[in-house]
Amino acid sequence: MADKFRRSMHSIRNEIKNTQAIKATAFESWKDVALAKVFEIGGNYTIATKPGYIHIHEWGMPESPGIAFAGSVTVRTGDWVKISRHPKEPYEWQVIDIWSGALVPGDYSAYIRHLVPVHGRNHWWPSESDPGADPVRVYRPALQELKCTGDGATLTVTIQPHIYLYSGIRREYGGGQVDLSSSVPGASMIRRTLVYLNVATNALGIVDGVEVLNTGAIPVPIPALPSNCRASAVVELENGQSTIITADDILDSRDWLGNGSSSSTTMPTASEFGQLLFYDDGGYVWGKPVIDETDYSIVIDDEDFSIVYDG
Repeated sequence: MADKFRRSMHSIRNEIKNTQAIKATAFESWKDVALAKVFEIGGNYTIATKPGYIHIHEWGMPESPGIAFAGSVTVRTGDWVKISRHPKEPYEWQVIDIWSGALVPGDYSAYIRHLVPVHGRNHWWPSESDPGADPVRVYRPALQELKCTGDGATLTVTIQPHIYLYSGIRREYGGGQVDLSSSVPGASMIRRTLVYLNVATNALGIVDGVEVLNTGAIPVPIPALPSNCRASAVVELENGQSTIITADDILDSRDWLGNGSSSSTTMPTASEFGQLLFYDDGGYVWGKPVIDETDYSIVIDDEDFSIVYDG
């Protein structure tokens, strides 16, 4: 009788444990979650001696510095993140998400790209024998320098910034726009207009090609590139056209493998005796230095201390 009672009590205890276990599965495991702000030490938010770890201020307080494992979240200095203690020793903080509580809805899309681990090396392709796991093949449309695009709504094209050398000097073009309304040809005609950067003046320019009948049977001439200019694109324009669409109307004409410009290979020559060669406004010019009539010295500009010359 006693044995039967003990077996009955043991069975009841097992039933209670099973019931409690089933109820426990209905509750989410408790996590120690906090907010933190990513910050830099010595100009770096990452930790060189602990790859994958970042510097954080718990709850954004400067007096509470710490480190956390970034894991599958890409962060930048100033980002707010959610952090949680790892359940096993040494119970380190780890980033579990970007905290969007302080963001307006429109801004959150910019942070979606952060929700993946740092994986740039997957896309590297340093040599033919060593491509990354997911190499990126970069094609011409992705290269933005001096690229010409249409907005699909007007006859204005946009040209992106470009850095180049002219006469051995570094120059930078900041980008701009050109309205091609005046280049639209007459009735039943079509033409191609070349958009270029003048490297001597650092300014955009265009040259219209010859108009031809828009029959499809006549080749549409491409105008020649002027001297000291770098081609951006050829834009095809038809009579009555009111918009320019990049994919349909623009022929990329940037020369990546050549020098990218048409220029003279000879230096300018003096036109009269007594001239000196000056570098002015991005190019070389010949001119006579201005001489002071009192002491016959060369006149120097008071602002930039350059030699004043008669152009």
